[in-house]
Amino acid sequence: MAAYRAPYDYLYKFLMVGSIGAGKSCLKNRFCKGTFEASCSTVGVDFALKTFNMNGETIKAQVWDTTGQERFGTITHAYYRGAAGVLLCFDLSSEKHDVAKWNKDIQKHAKGIPVILVGCKSDLERKISVEEIATMSRELGFAYVETSSKNNSGVEEAFTKLTEEKISRRAAEKAQKAAEEAAKKAAKAKEEEVKKKAIADGSFPADRTHLVPALKAWRSLYEGVDGKIPADVAKHFMDVPGELTMEAWVGFFVDMNWNSDKDEVDGRIAAVSGMLGLDTDV
Repeated sequence: MAAYRAPYDYLYKFLMVGSIGAGKSCLKNRFCKGTFEASCSTVGVDFALKTFNMNGETIKAQVWDTTGQERFGTITHAYYRGAAGVLLCFDLSSEKHDVAKWNKDIQKHAKGIPVILVGCKSDLERKISVEEIATMSRELGFAYVETSSKNNSGVEEAFTKLTEEKISRRAAEKAQKAAEEAAKKAAKAKEEEVKKKAIADGSFPADRTHLVPALKAWRSLYEGVDGKIPADVAKHFMDVPGELTMEAWVGFFVDMNWNSDKDEVDGRIAAVSGMLGLDTDV
């Protein structure tokens, strides 16, 4: 049986926030359903779906519409979880918009996700100047789109801009992750190279150079005894039974030297050196 494949590439949850009457419900209905009603209202939360293509990818958007009423505040906050982006909506025909308050909510519950500032009801008499909005957009650091659900103006642009920012951030995060993985691989390769050198000549990082005499003393002591560390010493050192070849012992020593806490290494060196009757206080 063939594996199920969803009919879309990405599912994004977009959250609309703003004061009651800002025009969120009408904006959601216009975008998702292509309809407009002069009186739109939401009790608590509601959502609608829309699937569209962008840059050769199929995007399925869940558009969550919140009431904006204070008594539903806790419901609104819960729906920030998992949001891919936020449309911060305000009414252009009202002098009161509470954008600062809603932005504070966003930064508290969904800091770091894409946010678009959306002015609604551009078909009505404007009560907020273009200059004031430009200042607000610049200070918040959010792109701004002006919309009219009634005239179907700027609606697609608002959601397109938010989706583009999400995709851009996703690509940046992917590139950053790839760069981090490449850096880890390079560091690992360098570490292996240094380890090989350490096994060959007994060299160690600067902060462990005081252990070199102990290593050389141990190697010198046992190189003539079948090239093995006695079982009791190996067990104490590695917590494993049986004898340990000099090559494996040196490899483990170096590995522990890189990956263990310095105090732990020093403690083990001192304990095993004591068993061997070696003076490691060099």
